[in-house]
Amino acid sequence: MKKRLLQSLTIGLGMLFVANISHAASLDIRDGQLYGASGVDVDGVLYDVLFIDGTAIDLYNGADENTDFTFYTGASFGDPNGTNLAVKAGNALLDQVFINEFDDSSELTNGIRSTGSGYVYIPVWVNAQGGMGVIWALNSSIYEDVVGAGSALSTYDSSPLEHAPGDDHVVWAVWQESSAVPIPGACLLLSSGLIALIGLGRKKRV
Repeated sequence: MKKRLLQSLTIGLGMLFVANISHAASLDIRDGQLYGASGVDVDGVLYDVLFIDGTAIDLYNGADENTDFTFYTGASFGDPNGTNLAVKAGNALLDQVFINEFDDSSELTNGIRSTGSGYVYIPVWVNAQGGMGVIWALNSSIYEDVVGAGSALSTYDSSPLEHAPGDDHVVWAVWQESSAVPIPGACLLLSSGLIALIGLGRKKRV
């Protein structure tokens, strides 16, 4: 029994180790274009994201209330502490999604047709005159990839018909929490099972 318990623990710890190192976002690639990703880790929570053209009004339920935005944190415009989660989301795009050829060629991202650089907008809150505070992630083969803050009108249309050829360099990121189980949760579940297994072994010996 002791040998079997030791084998179970070894297997369980091995699975735990693999789970911790193997998680990666799954990219949504269609005909060579990057449309989004699932399982993007933003501060320990997994999200799905889509890159979609259009206006914020169409994509974010009217974009007229702060609660229309996934990463709204109660911040006022210009408050860097309040945008922390959205900044982490922008960095997650650069670190987990814009990788390999999608890091080298921004035009491979759906909605971005300008070569060299592309901006992904993440709206965070509503400000005056129909504007929004946004966090943007710059994916560029010319400049350094960075995350920054700015503003945009909710009526701004990122669709290609709204821009001159070669000037279509912005797309919206639409986020939602993923149905996938975050790695910490999976590890907790596995640990609980191992503890129960140990308890069962002790009970049988009594």
